[in-house]
Amino acid sequence: MDAFIGEIRLFAFGLTPEDWVVCDGSSLQTDKYAALYSVIGDRFGASRPGMFALPNLAGRAVIGARTNIGDLIPGDPLSPAYRATNVSLSAGSPKATVPASNVPDHSHTLTAIVFSPTPVAQVAIQMNRAPSSDRMVSRLIRNTATSSVVASYAKTADVTMASEAISETGEATSVEIDMMQPYLAMTPCICFNGEYPTED
Repeated sequence: MDAFIGEIRLFAFGLTPEDWVVCDGSSLQTDKYAALYSVIGDRFGASRPGMFALPNLAGRAVIGARTNIGDLIPGDPLSPAYRATNVSLSAGSPKATVPASNVPDHSHTLTAIVFSPTPVAQVAIQMNRAPSSDRMVSRLIRNTATSSVVASYAKTADVTMASEAISETGEATSVEIDMMQPYLAMTPCICFNGEYPTED
């Protein structure tokens, strides 16, 4: 198979072709794979002297590298221009965490009908009124802890609701979301025995 040393190809089968190795970040001996080492060096890592690492494409997408150093943004090593400039630089994550603070403060409108809290018979009627198109709750509710009847809201606007009338739901915790784009898995391999690449 004609290929350049250091060339990477995708294969649609689970076997590693002759003269190729899988790009899984494994470490190889520099003397055994001298030609490949002379092409890629240790830019993808080196576990110890006399060893060099292969590119690790397991679960990763490839991005085009830039060669124009003028694209660099001075002082910002995390900028997209910097990350995409040099071969072997990697970034990104398959998942991201959305903190609870990411949900902005907001309010809800509550619609209800106001009744007088007396007499006692009227209290029972109000407490039995079910939500409908013009109200969400009855004005009077019963405190299950003390068995007392309290007003769940006031007759005027901008008044704090009774503590028995409202409660929190859910948990104020961070949520991890999947960032993976649609993908098709294949086997990426790099050639270690082929035509030595030369600059035109």
